[in-house]
Amino acid sequence: MIGFILAAATSVNPCAPMPGAVEIVDQTRTKWIMLGEMHGTVEMPVAVTDFTCSVAEKRGPLTVAVEQTTDNQQGISDFIKSNGDAASRAAFTKAPMWQTKGKDGRSSVAMFEMFDRLRVLYHAKKITGVVAIDPIVSNSSADRNAKMAENLLAIKVRANGLVLILIGGLHAQKADIIVPSGRWPSTASLMPKDRTVTLMMMGGAGTAWVCFEICGSHPIGEPRDKPRGVQIAPMTGDFPFDGTLEIGSGTSASPPWINAK
Repeated sequence: MIGFILAAATSVNPCAPMPGAVEIVDQTRTKWIMLGEMHGTVEMPVAVTDFTCSVAEKRGPLTVAVEQTTDNQQGISDFIKSNGDAASRAAFTKAPMWQTKGKDGRSSVAMFEMFDRLRVLYHAKKITGVVAIDPIVSNSSADRNAKMAENLLAIKVRANGLVLILIGGLHAQKADIIVPSGRWPSTASLMPKDRTVTLMMMGGAGTAWVCFEICGSHPIGEPRDKPRGVQIAPMTGDFPFDGTLEIGSGTSASPPWINAK
């Protein structure tokens, strides 16, 4: 039914079942599910809405949280509640996320299409809304992660409600972030551990639109032969997640929406 609604209401692909998604939310204590992504791919935002569709059948309606700065909230909310017509789409493209100079994949064509699918899920009463959690200003990387955790904890949901979070992979790990410039707690490590599930989205070798020395399409990943779906894995020092969300393919870079309009 969701697929039919999506196909009728938007030009992007309808939801497809995500194997293993329902099983991951069978435990009613789970309140937050973090999906860690590599920003800037075509495939990962699609996997997010497929996962959302599947989980909503078990624990919906759920709230979706995204790693976008909070000054985008009004634009996101207005678009999610809209009918998706040309005027609504044009208004949404004025939101700050689409106008930033450094485009790391969170302002991609694929991300715009993901919001369009979430809009349809909102009208189908599968989600209650979409919440931006990234602070506009932070004093440091540690402060930014702490504020994102605070914003997640502030989202009000019903007793058996669920918050699904799309966030960069480093923020989603249940261990400190360690990079050459320092070490600090990740967003996921600051959440209630027994009620938070973290899944790293994984795909085979491909490309992503990311900002390394320059912003653009860069090769990422290695050959990987894993079936599409959720796979629970033991947490280790090298893999500080509860499991993976396999996209079942390689990745392809999604350019910034502003360049493709």
